[in-house]
Amino acid sequence: MKNVAVLIRNIFGDYSEDALRGIIDFYKDKDVNVVVLQTRTANDTAGMCEEQYWMNAHLAGSKEIDGVIVISAEYVSSTPPDVLADELSHLSSKPIVSMAIKLPLSFDNSYTYTSCEQSYFDVVSHLKREHGCKKIAFFSAGLTKSTEGEERLDAFIKAMKDNHLPLGPIIMGDFTFQNSVKEFKRVYKSKNDIDFDALVCANDRMALGSMEVLKEYGVKIPEEVKVFGFDNSESAKTYTPILSSIDQDVYGQGRVCAELMLDKLTGKETSKSVKVSLKPVYSESCGCHKKKTEVKDYNKPIKEGYTIDAFAGSIELSKIYFLISNSQAYKSLDDLSKVAKPLLETIKSSVSALDIVLYDSKINTENIRCVNLPRRAHQIVSVDLDKEIYDYSTHKSFSPIKELAASDMFKTKESSVFLVHPIFFETTHYGYAIFKEKIFDQALNTLYLKLISNVYSRAYDYSAALTENSRLSAKYKEAKNERLVFSKQSKTDELTQLLNRRGVLDIGQKNIDLAVQTGTLGSVFFGDMNGLKSINDTYGHKLGDKAIIAQAQILKRTFRNSDVLGRLGGDEFVIVTPGASADQIDFFRKKLSDNAKKVKEEMDLPFDITISLGVASITAEDNNIRDLISKADESQYVAKRNFHKGK
Repeated sequence: MKNVAVLIRNIFGDYSEDALRGIIDFYKDKDVNVVVLQTRTANDTAGMCEEQYWMNAHLAGSKEIDGVIVISAEYVSSTPPDVLADELSHLSSKPIVSMAIKLPLSFDNSYTYTSCEQSYFDVVSHLKREHGCKKIAFFSAGLTKSTEGEERLDAFIKAMKDNHLPLGPIIMGDFTFQNSVKEFKRVYKSKNDIDFDALVCANDRMALGSMEVLKEYGVKIPEEVKVFGFDNSESAKTYTPILSSIDQDVYGQGRVCAELMLDKLTGKETSKSVKVSLKPVYSESCGCHKKKTEVKDYNKPIKEGYTIDAFAGSIELSKIYFLISNSQAYKSLDDLSKVAKPLLETIKSSVSALDIVLYDSKINTENIRCVNLPRRAHQIVSVDLDKEIYDYSTHKSFSPIKELAASDMFKTKESSVFLVHPIFFETTHYGYAIFKEKIFDQALNTLYLKLISNVYSRAYDYSAALTENSRLSAKYKEAKNERLVFSKQSKTDELTQLLNRRGVLDIGQKNIDLAVQTGTLGSVFFGDMNGLKSINDTYGHKLGDKAIIAQAQILKRTFRNSDVLGRLGGDEFVIVTPGASADQIDFFRKKLSDNAKKVKEEMDLPFDITISLGVASITAEDNNIRDLISKADESQYVAKRNFHKGK
């Protein structure tokens, strides 16, 4: 089984989706796995943390990858071909096939290409002869300064000249929907400013953005203005009116690239380049109402019977909500392994297997050009959802340079599709997650991967912070042993062996500071025992002290070992719980009640042990332990009043 990586800049687009469908469909029965690597670009400034995604391109250099297909047309809108070629130089040991763009690579490569001259001539000729258009405007992607944008503008200008029409207005854009709306409104303020009878756009997104503005201005399409796009995307086919466009047959180009790569991998003689024909598709937006474009069969979901309807959509949204909720909860990697099963089972309908891989050391990606693929990594999760095999204990070490996973994920009997997502936070890179896909839904599966990656990046950071804190504490204890013994004695409540007031204020504040630094936040709980005076009066102070000791035991069983537990004095207790939400107070109250019954029976107490509990949330702004204890105490008064009313 061969493994072919596909480098793709934007997974959430019609162009990318059609190209991937073509590649995946071609390889279905060819003993080839497809590994989808969303990379963005190393110099991309379109969004946050773009360099983190470019780390995926380094994974394509793994020895487990046999060849690389680059959806180059998606990159060159923001990156010149020579820069992209330079960024891919680390893949010189692999055969490369570039889609739609010739890259100046010095090693084994082939490419597909298109020429838009004839298609633009046909479009302009059609608008002139069939619809009587005399003044045709062009919405260029000149702001991108890309080769693709320049080629389409040059082809349009030539088409106007060859059809003996004067050149109309040229609007400058950048291939995006948002920019086309902005630039169109900047140039044309109202319907009265529209000085053309047809508009040809450099791509469908720009055409759809322009039609939105024309509709807003009250311009009738196609009666008053004919509109033409370029790409014949699925968005264009479902828009009203259906957009006339130029079909690049992106799906077909994907299949051609896949075939070129297979020829290379099997030792067949391959062409350096393959030309793919473009064809105008005349539809409603230019006035050709009867020639509607049907959606191709390859756009149907792979999984039989899978449909996107309101019910299915709500299910997916509920899964996403569940994953987002978990991504906001801070857990260590060890804690996460205990609750990972329900987390991962939410994606069972879309994904058949999942591996989580962390590098042996974190990577700073501020200067991506100086970063290489790490030599060592360890696999912390290996899950086969179909076979219900859940392995969270594996920490098998391996080299990403040689293989992408330590499991047998890529040793498949049938051609499969894998989706890889980086695990990172801001400029810190930790590793990657791999999905083995069950259905073709790149956008949804990428969203799932992103959310799960967020969960593990937070867990990694939280674990690292706890480990570092533990290391520093151990070092401090070793160096200052005698002083620490004295300090511990001075901070420990003699009766309960919990922290005393001094200990709570000191150690509790340090834990709050750490929680704020790591973004963990959490809560401070204040508890006041109910009826301690009555116990002392009825049973004596000896049993009163035993009641306080019992309360301490109940608190220890209810809260985590990592939480800070202390007795301020008398019947007042404080708990600092990093990562715990104030909304969980009812959960803790029930747990306290359950544990109180057990402790009462174990200690053979003749009275109940209950406590009124209040809470205050730790925030970046509100992180002083004294203030938080005061707020939690105020919250506790409400619980105390309710206790007395109930009593």
